[in-house]
Amino acid sequence: MSPKAAVPPRSAPRGAAPLLAALALATAALAGCSDPSSGSTSTSTSATSTATSTLPATATATATATATATAAVTYRATDRETWLVVTSAAAPLLGELEDDDPPEEVIRRGELVKITKELHPFHWDAKMDGKPDKREGLAVEIKYAEDGAHKYGFKPDFGAEASVPVTGWLCDELTKKLPFDRARCPALLRRARTDDGGLLVYAACSSGTCPVAIVKDDKMSAIAVENLTSGWFFSGKKRSVLLVATRWVKDNGQQSGGSLVPILVENGALSRGEEIPVDTIDARDPKKSLARLVHATVTPEGISLEGEESTKSADGKTLSTKPIRDKRPLPALD
Repeated sequence: MSPKAAVPPRSAPRGAAPLLAALALATAALAGCSDPSSGSTSTSTSATSTATSTLPATATATATATATATAAVTYRATDRETWLVVTSAAAPLLGELEDDDPPEEVIRRGELVKITKELHPFHWDAKMDGKPDKREGLAVEIKYAEDGAHKYGFKPDFGAEASVPVTGWLCDELTKKLPFDRARCPALLRRARTDDGGLLVYAACSSGTCPVAIVKDDKMSAIAVENLTSGWFFSGKKRSVLLVATRWVKDNGQQSGGSLVPILVENGALSRGEEIPVDTIDARDPKKSLARLVHATVTPEGISLEGEESTKSADGKTLSTKPIRDKRPLPALD
């Protein structure tokens, strides 16, 4: 069992300092009245009654509320909550219940969601992963982050329950290990179960340090990915992979672009694979600029990159173009 997670320091509410100081004095008086060697609790009870009676009622209420709020944010790895596991190979997530709209997002086997509302039977028929697909069954409202936006899916895609550490513990541990904004964590944190029983968590925070972590046997290890914007999870019998999209800017904005980065998950450890360049804008040369604009499609079959690379002169004339058609395999998982 892991030790109790440390409580992050909090400042006292405005105006509460004098009240808390008074409570501290009362506590000191209580200590003076007690006789530790006697083993009796009657003196302590009396002293407590006397000390608190001299404080204003608002002071006692404020101190009690502050202590209660502080205690409420202390979590252990053994504090658990239940999420549902995606059991289908792929599950469509819809922004609206429209029968022929492609999914806003596709989530994969092993990812975790919560059903917030059961709706009504619904038929969906559209393309998913570039192929015709359909669903027929009970539509549900779901979320994949504790405080995240709601989307729509189909209940048959979500099967077994998974008991995992609560959001509060996960967010506390992440912010101990990485400089990540704790306040944003509940709305961004996504979860997935690996086949070896690990819990993968990550936050697409878009800018700054974004965490990717694995929890195994109630212990967390984490790595930082800068400017993580989205992720695709794929699970296998031997290992899993989280393919993440990132953005970057350097040379005072003269270069910018994006990459895909595979994060391999194996035996409770994370390793970062070789980056795959996607977009690039290079304006360092005052006489010309280079633009590589690529659309990436990620499916279980691999990564498809399609777009164009062009060079333009300073006055905007196109000097050269060439199409980009590239395919990259996902790392072997089985």
